[in-house]
Amino acid sequence: MDLHLDQLRAFVTASEQGSFSAAARKLGRAQSAVSTAIQNLEIDLGIDLFDRSGKFPHLTEAGEALLQDARQILERGQDMQERAHSLASGFESRVTIATDEMAPPRMLERVLRSFSTAFPRVELECLFAAFSDVGELVSSGRAQMGLVTPLRSGAPQGVNFRLMLNIEFAVVAAPEHPLARQGMVSLENLSEYREIIPTNRGGERMEETSIIGRSIWLAENYFIVRSMVESGVGWAFLPQQLAQESLQAGRIVELPLSFKGAQVTTPLYLLWPRGRRLGPAASWLLSELEKSM
Repeated sequence: MDLHLDQLRAFVTASEQGSFSAAARKLGRAQSAVSTAIQNLEIDLGIDLFDRSGKFPHLTEAGEALLQDARQILERGQDMQERAHSLASGFESRVTIATDEMAPPRMLERVLRSFSTAFPRVELECLFAAFSDVGELVSSGRAQMGLVTPLRSGAPQGVNFRLMLNIEFAVVAAPEHPLARQGMVSLENLSEYREIIPTNRGGERMEETSIIGRSIWLAENYFIVRSMVESGVGWAFLPQQLAQESLQAGRIVELPLSFKGAQVTTPLYLLWPRGRRLGPAASWLLSELEKSM
């Protein structure tokens, strides 16, 4: 059985317009051509799609059952044609960006929304990773670009990087945590209680010189760190944009710090491959990310 898109289009349009003549006008075809296309589809399927006994044809029970299938096939066909046109124009079929959770979500949302408008048929894959995992995804070619903080010993081999912005952190704890009830908090005070710090699946974590707590718990990402802090099992440095919702809801509080240099920031870097040409969609996305900061 061979199904042709023009037959399915005639079937769907006739069902929507209420008559073969109206479908013909909608499609810009002769009524006889529309009628023949539907008849041939009925022959191929071995069933009647329309009851023609009245003044106007109406769908049979079988026609009603198959109408949605026909619509989906037409939509997939349209998608395939647009994807083929995109590929013929030199656009990639997919662009992959790797990012850690500290990348500002509003900035990403704005850029990705623009990408969707500019390249509606290019698939976008967003991978979330931590620390060196982002650099490895870019250097291996698994991702065309990445957003990461921090870069401990420079970018991985074969990767370019650019400083985008500095992300501000808040020192937070649950409202019932002892640190939240003692006023100004010193480094010594922080060291006396468990610190929750992020790590990746390879066991990589922040530098030892950045760890204050004598006791630590590890979490795979900052979202889990935040949940642990909310539960009251420890305190943590949280990126301001990740802390805001919980702060406003009263699930955590920001601790007032008494020591010098209490303002904590960390740089966010944009990574992309060195010596490997990016396609037009990836190049556009990289440029928009650079301009967004």
